[in-house]
Amino acid sequence: MKTNLIEQLASPMIRNIFILISILISLQGCVNFRHEISDNKTAWLPYELGKEYLLKEDVFLMRVDSGLEPKRLALVPVSDEARKGGFYSTPKSINEYNKYPLESSRIHLENGYFEINVVAVIKAGTTFTPSRIMQNAGWDLWFGNHTFNTIYGKITNGEYKDEEVDILDISKFDNISEPMNRYVTKYDQVK
Repeated sequence: MKTNLIEQLASPMIRNIFILISILISLQGCVNFRHEISDNKTAWLPYELGKEYLLKEDVFLMRVDSGLEPKRLALVPVSDEARKGGFYSTPKSINEYNKYPLESSRIHLENGYFEINVVAVIKAGTTFTPSRIMQNAGWDLWFGNHTFNTIYGKITNGEYKDEEVDILDISKFDNISEPMNRYVTKYDQVK
């Protein structure tokens, strides 16, 4: 049976286009592996397992779900000049949030706004213990290899007692030989 030229080209051409699209789609994403590394003692620095830590300032409890974990919460300090940087944005002040929770939880962009998901304000004096470390390791087309640790703690008093939270934004990593930072201190140092 005789077939026309279009039918002869269509099968290999469609197959090649499908292969090319599949390759492009796979390269745009990333390969990411999450695993717990809580048994790695050096990964805990500046924290110590079994120690309790005290918040020295009010911070935001925020929902920061990333799709990797359901209901992921984080303790995040106010986004101010002294903070310099962090992983999550917050309202500009605790007072502003208390007065205008909806408006202060929006970051205004050129074509709208981005909603920050603040759950509550966690008061200074709240304590927590480090609970686990999750490591994200993988490869991304745009950034190459990446390895990143997220430290979690369990709140030990107050309204959110026993809630596990990401404590990365309140943690200090630049000089681990110094005492804790502006937000956190060892609880036994204030007893």
